[in-house]
Amino acid sequence: MFDDKIEFGKLFGIPIVLDYGLILLAVVFGYSYFTSGNLATISYGLLLFVGVVISILLHEFGHALAGAYYGVRASHIELHGLGGLCHFTRALPPERTTNIVVLLAGPAVTLILWLVFKGLSMMAYELPANAGFVTGVSRIGNLMSHLSIINFYLLIFNLLPAHPLDGGRSLAHFISKWAGYDRAMRFVAYTGTLVTAWLVWEGLQGNTFLLLIALFLFMSNLSVLDTHGGPRWRREG
Repeated sequence: MFDDKIEFGKLFGIPIVLDYGLILLAVVFGYSYFTSGNLATISYGLLLFVGVVISILLHEFGHALAGAYYGVRASHIELHGLGGLCHFTRALPPERTTNIVVLLAGPAVTLILWLVFKGLSMMAYELPANAGFVTGVSRIGNLMSHLSIINFYLLIFNLLPAHPLDGGRSLAHFISKWAGYDRAMRFVAYTGTLVTAWLVWEGLQGNTFLLLIALFLFMSNLSVLDTHGGPRWRREG
């Protein structure tokens, strides 16, 4: 059913599909740990990677739950090298509120995860270091804190005004009430190019992964411009 992808299992009846690009996430979040040569450090990196994947999965499941509320089932959830994607069996209803709620349901889950991991890290740090029922208390606290920070950045990233991010798409639906759908899509595509420029600037400081994300966003926003009218100089060409 899923060519060149792996069906990992199901979550509440929704197939979970893994793209081979997911290896990229393992490299980004775990490379320094996996190459340390220390078993404890490698284990920490593996737990961190699993935590990130679960965080992304729950984010997408938030979209799926919101879609189900409006009567549209998710066909499957795909996890890939740049995050995840919730696929629906059919298009969502055209109402702006419906689309905005479904789009922002994912970031809402990420917000909850950020707060939960932050709370767990604080609890772990408050446990006595020699607690008999906990081994490696400080390491658990570090892992929870690390996942909290990652979910915070995932939340901010997903709310950026760019296609195809949740923030950009929900913003387009919101302003389409006054600007019209095509103009709203173009507006977000233009802001998306500014986001891309910012990511390039940050990526040039030494984060290659940000450069890859910037390229992905640039191509996505350029495609939106082509589809929804685009700048005048492109239409005249």
